[in-house]
Amino acid sequence: MDACKLDYTGFDTFSLPIKHSSSLTSLTINKCFLDVELLESLLSRTPALVHLKLISRNRAFDSIFDGYNWEQFICAKLPKLDEFQFFFSFIEETMDYFGILNSIITSFQTLFWLYDQQWFTTSAYDFQSSTFELQTTTIRTVGPTNSIKFAVSALDGTYHFIGPTQQANESNVLTELNLAENEIGDLGAKYLADALLNNKTLFKLNLKDNRIGQNGAEHLANLQQTNSTLKSLELSGNPSYLCLIVEAAHKIRHNQAPSTFNLERLNIDDKGAQYLAEALKTNNTLISLILAYNDMSDVGIELIAHALRNNITLTTLSLRQNRIGDIGAEYLAILLRNNPTLKELDLSLNRITNHGAQNIALGLQQNKVLTRMNLSQNQIEDDGARQLVEILHDNQTLINLELHNNPISTKIQCHLKEKDLRIAFK
Repeated sequence: MDACKLDYTGFDTFSLPIKHSSSLTSLTINKCFLDVELLESLLSRTPALVHLKLISRNRAFDSIFDGYNWEQFICAKLPKLDEFQFFFSFIEETMDYFGILNSIITSFQTLFWLYDQQWFTTSAYDFQSSTFELQTTTIRTVGPTNSIKFAVSALDGTYHFIGPTQQANESNVLTELNLAENEIGDLGAKYLADALLNNKTLFKLNLKDNRIGQNGAEHLANLQQTNSTLKSLELSGNPSYLCLIVEAAHKIRHNQAPSTFNLERLNIDDKGAQYLAEALKTNNTLISLILAYNDMSDVGIELIAHALRNNITLTTLSLRQNRIGDIGAEYLAILLRNNPTLKELDLSLNRITNHGAQNIALGLQQNKVLTRMNLSQNQIEDDGARQLVEILHDNQTLINLELHNNPISTKIQCHLKEKDLRIAFK
């Protein structure tokens, strides 16, 4: 008999459903609740065993958690054992979890475990359930150069990133890497980004649902800005909003974003604006970009406006409800003087006052492309509205200028409306 898989619930070792156990080479026991004495009795009858896997949850704390005991038993009874996988856990409410974890893991860090057999063991404590966990992990590498290294859980086979190997070179021929639904976290993202920084062959990287936070996202942003070979980067399902922005920036950089790209309500701040701006500098396919309901200040708007100054494809830009003030309006005025294709600009629900309106008016004076502008619900008063309308004498391209819900007096609204029908106050 070569292999056997059991869900062990209660029978004793003298009634085991294993025939010819002495020739068994592979044994998996799920739901193992045998005490150590009975388990050793069972395993003593399988001297030819090469592969052993044991899963035992929430058992009483006993010598099954003792690496020294396992070492002696394996050397004496299982001389051919090549692969040993296990997951053991027990429940104990304690404040000395560090001490217990350390005492458990120490017994699995002898020369026998780490060097002779190369069986690597990890321990953990779950605070919510007061559960101590102990499991083996298989160390695996990907790519012919073994430049990226992971630990594989004995319990469910999930991959956990643990860093680059010591020797890595540029001859890696890995083209796709799918690490979705693991727990590589920020540190894993850093190692991965560093390992791939100068990679010339990887085209697709999937890091969905990996508990990557802001720090990890920043390392991946650096990767996508530096590595021109990587064409697909998936980061959805991670807790940091920055992951979605980095993914969006990557799509923009490689002209893979839809022609109308909606990025509203993503909490894009100035850091996110920086990543998007760098990507926009090289994009030549976007037609409409919606950045409404985000958190960009004048700092982020400067970056976006500068990146779009010489863009020749974008026709619609929505910056509705950000934190744009007069300084941001000045940068957008420069955009209006230089951009040759932008036809619609939405700046409603921001913080632009008369001074910002004056700068926008100067930008419109030289603009021959924009047809619609929305400045509704800002802080523009009578003087700012007058300046905008006066400039319209020199601009016959603009079809509609919305100024409703600004603190402009009714008298001035009526006067300006009579002067130029393109102004809308309602």
